[in-house]
Amino acid sequence: MNLLSSKRLKKAKDKDIVFEILDIKKNKKTGFFHKMTEIYAFAVALGIKSKKTEPIIGGNGDPIAVDLFSEEQQRYFDTVILFHEAGDITKLNKENEENINRYVKTIEAYANGGLAIIKDKLVVHPEDSFNIITRLVHEELKEVIPDEAKGAFEW
Repeated sequence: MNLLSSKRLKKAKDKDIVFEILDIKKNKKTGFFHKMTEIYAFAVALGIKSKKTEPIIGGNGDPIAVDLFSEEQQRYFDTVILFHEAGDITKLNKENEENINRYVKTIEAYANGGLAIIKDKLVVHPEDSFNIITRLVHEELKEVIPDEAKGAFEW
């Protein structure tokens, strides 16, 4: 039995502004992502890349049900857990309540860390969200992709 599928991932109330700015359904002018799950997964990736975790302190925004995330996003979260747990595959046992609670807290902490980075950049010029997110993605990818491989990733 997969205990993770019934869980909900929290987000800090103070990061709700990121979702309001970047969700295209909420704001057609500044929206960048089509689903809240995309914003959350991007924040997790940014948190991992930046090695930034922040526990959720204070109020919570509306949590997101795990089963709303795509299979690909859920597999990515599994990869995050493996990275965080130094490759300990037993931490992916989704029938163990203790593992699941730790899994959820870890994903939430990386998401909150990534959301903090995004929020710091967006609150200054929310009207420029598209360019800010595009630059953020480009800057992060630039650090990962070796110069020799750049040609294959030019758009």
